[in-house]
Amino acid sequence: MATNDSATATTRAVVTRFYERLALRDPDRISELLAEDVDWYIPGDEALAPWLGRRHHRHEVAAFFRQLLANIDSVRFELQHLLVEGDFAVTTGEFASRMRKTGRVYESLFSTHFTVREGLIVRYRLLEDSHGLVMALTESDLTAKTSRADRGRSEGHLRSDEDAKGVLGYTGKVSDGARDEVVPGIEEIADVEPQ
Repeated sequence: MATNDSATATTRAVVTRFYERLALRDPDRISELLAEDVDWYIPGDEALAPWLGRRHHRHEVAAFFRQLLANIDSVRFELQHLLVEGDFAVTTGEFASRMRKTGRVYESLFSTHFTVREGLIVRYRLLEDSHGLVMALTESDLTAKTSRADRGRSEGHLRSDEDAKGVLGYTGKVSDGARDEVVPGIEEIADVEPQ
């Protein structure tokens, strides 16, 4: 059992240093904690967020952090749990980041899985709200259409639900008050006036 206790202590120390160095925003110091050959993966839309995906070498992870830091500004980070057993660790928490491309803030719960061997991270997985990231990096068609409809109404071009149909591409109602949540394909949304 002493061997497992030793591995647990080492893993805890390495993961703690990882987050300390992450807070310093120093890709080279972070990558010093990785094995030369590492199994690094953050699932998501790599075409939209090229810092996502697989990395196999320490220098690729350093490049990942440079790319990430060039595209986001940290708003908030809260590490809530660090669970360690032997060479395996899981962290959970919440974060918020501002996307430089859109100015939008992306908030997510996260879970990170680490495997540490001989004092170095050999495997890393980050699980986050990848749909939320896509929404923060893009303007969905529905959001864009709704924004155009709002502009059209405020400029006097759209005066009725019928006028809005062509812009919005849906068959629901458009209110003159606070913007309703719009769901494509709904035949009709109840006429409820904002309070």
